Amino acid sequence: MYARQTTLQGDASKVDALLSAIRDAVATVRQQRGSKGVRFLVNRQTGKAMVVTLWEDAAAVEGAGTALNQLRSQTAQTYGASTPTTEVFEVLLMEDF
Repeated sequence: MYARQTTLQGDASKVDALLSAIRDAVATVRQQRGSKGVRFLVNRQTGKAMVVTLWEDAAAVEGAGTALNQLRSQTAQTYGASTPTTEVFEVLLMEDF
């Protein structure tokens, strides 16, 4: 499994607007081949936010990268954030309790 982490530094007063935009984007992410889930993390005090999308394999994360670039940019704009940064990681352990 792979994860793409997108980090945004935006306006802390717009966290709820960002959450709404991400909820709207989930349907598009879900339509991508190999999508396995989305996580949204935020520090409401600093305005730093991370969106983690989970993918079945390296090919899926790569294929979705291009398809979701515009969506990431639009979401960042909603949040008053500069260009989001993204990184891809291999998930070696994931335990839900």
